[in-house]
Amino acid sequence: MIRSVIIDDEDNARVALQSMLAANCADVVVSETAGSVVDGVKLIQRANPDLVFLDIQMQDGTGFDLLEMIPNPKFSVIFVTSYDNYALKAFQFAAMDYLLKPVDPEMLVKAIDKYRKYNASQQPFLNVLLDNHRLGLKRMAIPTQEGIILFDVDTITHLEGDGCYTNIFNKAGERKIVSRSLKEFESLLDTSVFFRSHKSHIVNLNHVSRYVQSDGGYLVLNNGTSVPVARRKKDELEQILGV
Repeated sequence: MIRSVIIDDEDNARVALQSMLAANCADVVVSETAGSVVDGVKLIQRANPDLVFLDIQMQDGTGFDLLEMIPNPKFSVIFVTSYDNYALKAFQFAAMDYLLKPVDPEMLVKAIDKYRKYNASQQPFLNVLLDNHRLGLKRMAIPTQEGIILFDVDTITHLEGDGCYTNIFNKAGERKIVSRSLKEFESLLDTSVFFRSHKSHIVNLNHVSRYVQSDGGYLVLNNGTSVPVARRKKDELEQILGV
């Protein structure tokens, strides 16, 4: 049995989610619900749930505010939100599950399945999420076969795609292989800093030392690594670099 609570300031949303869980996830038992940040904190302290379904924007604050009020939370979180794209990107950076309103039953079942698989290791994800909410999208949590790998985004020099996998390189010369496509990273990273120079390469322009226009065109990073530039990308790159 998974002991859960729902914290959402919309009465209809709480009732709908509770009914959906009863119909599709029999082992998820909703003990209580709350309709505000303040009441949600009290509910969590009282009920000690395994899993919290947490709305982001409520009348008296946000779900992030609630999490800040509970040091070292022992529960897992699935966010239920109609929040803006920045917040959704923050969840993706932290590999946190979220459900968009109105909740789709199939997506709910997938989120619960993921909880069953990863619930024991969610604390690092929450820490990354809260850091990124406070400071901007500075860290990235990626689940891999080695466990959760934390990246400081500014230290990433370049990424190289290999089918469904991506090699991530940092300025220390380390390489990590993660099971996400390069396209997924392109949608997450700041495109004013991370440039898709080639179908298989994304480069952090802050780590580029020079641009060589001859020999097909390539970028040289501060550590000496060369990253190719596709012919169709040359004009866009030269406009960015002002050359």
